[in-house]
Amino acid sequence: MGAFESQSRLAVFAGPDCTGTSRDWPADGFINGEKDNYPLDFMIDGINDDVSSFMVWESNKKIINGIDSPCRLRRN
Repeated sequence: MGAFESQSRLAVFAGPDCTGTSRDWPADGFINGEKDNYPLDFMIDGINDDVSSFMVWESNKKIINGIDSPCRLRRN
């Protein structure tokens, strides 16, 4: 689990409780030299309509503070 060189990252996951396929981006929004350059279309990243959870990685991918899901989606 590599360090992120003092940059937090925002990760989105296809599985519940931050599992499954994931994509991540710098939390400061600087992508390819542009500020606030977050993806606008998850289809490009292959996760359109699949995102079910997210996490902020502070310094690496290790989960330290656990997972909290205050708004659980109930399916009938």
